[in-house]
Amino acid sequence: MTEPPDTRNRVATLGPSGLVRAAVETLITEFFEPLAADELLRDAWAGATAAVRRAGRSDVPSPPEFPGDPEGAYRVHDQAFPTLERLARGLLSPDELATAALDELLTRRRDAHTVLLVPRGRFWPFEDDPTSPAGWASRSFGMTLTDTSPLTVIDVLARGPAQRAGVRRGQPVLAINGRPTIHLRRPQAMARLNWQPGAVNVLKVCGPSTHSVNLELQSELMPMPYTEILPGQIGLLRMDGFAASDLEAAALRVALEGFEQAGARGWIVDMRWNGGGPSIQLSRLLIDKGRLFSRIRFNEVHLPDGTLLPKRQDIDFDATALPIQRPLVILIGPGSISGAESFAGPMQAYGRAKLVGERSAGACGLVRTVHLAAGWTICLATHHTDFGPDERQLNRIGISPDVVIAPTPEDEAAGRDPQLEAAVDMLHV
Repeated sequence: MTEPPDTRNRVATLGPSGLVRAAVETLITEFFEPLAADELLRDAWAGATAAVRRAGRSDVPSPPEFPGDPEGAYRVHDQAFPTLERLARGLLSPDELATAALDELLTRRRDAHTVLLVPRGRFWPFEDDPTSPAGWASRSFGMTLTDTSPLTVIDVLARGPAQRAGVRRGQPVLAINGRPTIHLRRPQAMARLNWQPGAVNVLKVCGPSTHSVNLELQSELMPMPYTEILPGQIGLLRMDGFAASDLEAAALRVALEGFEQAGARGWIVDMRWNGGGPSIQLSRLLIDKGRLFSRIRFNEVHLPDGTLLPKRQDIDFDATALPIQRPLVILIGPGSISGAESFAGPMQAYGRAKLVGERSAGACGLVRTVHLAAGWTICLATHHTDFGPDERQLNRIGISPDVVIAPTPEDEAAGRDPQLEAAVDMLHV
């Protein structure tokens, strides 16, 4: 779930030291947990010094003593960090030093939504498509990567482009299009892919016996929402994200009503490849009354445009559910992120659906994009999310399915989808 980006640009000549300070100030003000400046500055120092050592300098100073009061910590940072800039000169560019510091600073927050974004990179599947029911289509590679290094394939779409190319679960991704990626997080790695129609990407992965192999991969486009009537009169609805538009809301209603007109005896909603976005409109089609979820942060924040981010925001159902409901199974996995989780979590909590698959990503929150300087943007979570009547906080934890099923290597080799097969079987009972 995302908020409009902050369009303010800081001065582009901040340098690594200034970028670190700007990021720390932003996190302290807007992150969903209370943070301390001294801890954040130590984390950035650790990332920068590790990069300097990797570049060949052994005379890297120990971290300075950052005092507990923020202003004192910033003064020490402003005095000490330029030393690292001087040591890195000729070995690392200022951009490389700043990237190392900010990556470590943000990674240590242990939040999948809090990351340094790659300039001009793309990692979101949305693509405008006026011919699609929701007005957009999903451009997908059919794989999910880990959000922590070493970068690894954690899930692969059955019969999807990655699986057809030979990509398998558990493979470390060493490089994308010739650029090393093993140290990257998921959004940064996805930004290395060429998403253009027909573009061929080369993934270097660890194959059998630890030998590396290059695999060629292209994206595929799928209209959203994708619907299908499966054998046995089961309606399948797949959503790879949410745009929260009126057109999308109408398309979701039409999709479920279409299942009813086709005589579907049960519904399956596939959230395994859903990268997030506001899912409230779909949830409200399935449950009539009660608390949908709540968003929690450590303090309210007043944004420059007048927007107030409250400490707690409660989201309720609104009595607009479809008059006819059918048994429901939701497919989830490690690619079920953010809005996918705030959809599946309440459905499970209210007993409206059975969840099948694997634990979701545990990246539940409201996200804000902040530009630190020209070409330097961070994404951070301003809220984490509670689910339904039981107040389960699943950010950093994820949702456990009711029925746990993971594809085997034999399933992958044959292009089978045991999770979908199990969901169909449950609805046939």
